[in-house]
Amino acid sequence: MKIKTTLFFLVLLNTMVYGQCWQSITASGLQNNAIKTDGTLWGWGLIEGAGYTPMELDTNTDWQSISAGMGHSLAIKKNGTLWSWATDSGGIGNLYGQLGNGTNTNHITPTQVGSDFDWKYIAAGYAQTFAIKNNGTLWACGNNSQGQLGDGTLQDKNTLIQIGNHNNWLSIAHTSGSNFTIGLKTNGTLWGWGSNNVFQLGDGTTIDKIIPVQIGIDNDWQSVSTGSTHVIAIKNNGTLWAWGNNEYGQLGDGTTVNKKIPTQIGTQTNWKTVSAGQNFSIAIKSNGTIWSWG
Repeated sequence: MKIKTTLFFLVLLNTMVYGQCWQSITASGLQNNAIKTDGTLWGWGLIEGAGYTPMELDTNTDWQSISAGMGHSLAIKKNGTLWSWATDSGGIGNLYGQLGNGTNTNHITPTQVGSDFDWKYIAAGYAQTFAIKNNGTLWACGNNSQGQLGDGTLQDKNTLIQIGNHNNWLSIAHTSGSNFTIGLKTNGTLWGWGSNNVFQLGDGTTIDKIIPVQIGIDNDWQSVSTGSTHVIAIKNNGTLWAWGNNEYGQLGDGTTVNKKIPTQIGTQTNWKTVSAGQNFSIAIKSNGTIWSWG
């Protein structure tokens, strides 16, 4: 937690110092990446050659979106190409094939993944890569020891493979340090797969799932965020819901009892955004106030 807390402070510090020129930022437990308004790509933290000072990672000026995992990062350019790199020459950078380059060899500079030009969404996890194409299909690679890729196997993948045949995926929640995945579809349904030892998949069981399984029957989910073993989500009506591990009160229901299925937290209907940390949660209401627990 010390590393994550320190880097979170550095994210805030650098955001304040350089706030007028940053377009987007992403942070994980070990490193941070950002894109400036001029389209340049920057990194700092446990990145080779960078340390705690933002360092430009290459000379291109056409970066569009970014996602940082525990030991690797992903980015999409404005032309729809997908790029990946390890944060340093050691560690877990590409140990499980999460860079998607067909090998388990690290590379610490942004390198294009495949040749497709139709990527629109990315999510980097502990040792996994998830990406969604313009056609709504879901793709993944990396560590799959507990079925967290969702392809029906427990085998690691070092190239991106399509997960199922659905074409309505909207976003993926997969936190660095977790072994499960939650997906949101365009029809407002939630799906989960991977580790389920403390009910984090929200299906009422502790049975791991190796393919995406729908969480309940509701189709009004708006956003979702995952911690190490818990999930926080918001519905279209502004209500807040949570499930999974509650050892530290990270679900926010006033107890430390785990929840097997999505459980409404309070009765308020003005929740706007939510972000789950390792064992805590932070949310913003529509009135601009920020709340935290865990």
